[in-house]
Amino acid sequence: MADAGYGSEENYIFLQKRKIKAYVKYNYFDKDQKNKTITSSPSNPKLSKLRHKVHQLLNTKRGVKLRKQRCHDVEPVFAQIKHNKGFKRFFLRGQNKVEIETGLIAIAHNLRKLALAG
Repeated sequence: MADAGYGSEENYIFLQKRKIKAYVKYNYFDKDQKNKTITSSPSNPKLSKLRHKVHQLLNTKRGVKLRKQRCHDVEPVFAQIKHNKGFKRFFLRGQNKVEIETGLIAIAHNLRKLALAG
């Protein structure tokens, strides 16, 4: 399960080639759920077809379970780091440095959880 920001044609094809089920929302998934439609892309029928497949997959029993579970597993961690710890932006530049900074933030978060639990 991934954020809607990863629901692109490129990522769906990447997952499809590796025979991985794409439990990845597209940007309009929640709106489509509410309106009981699937947002099409007239200029890109291939993307529309992929969205339709993903919509069906996300509405299976497993898809619904994963969508519900995500809000309990992932989102609170980001909220804690962003809101409670005041992390708004990366101080370092470049992918390698940002990955290191992200790792340090995650380590600090987990150490704090351990300290509070023990």
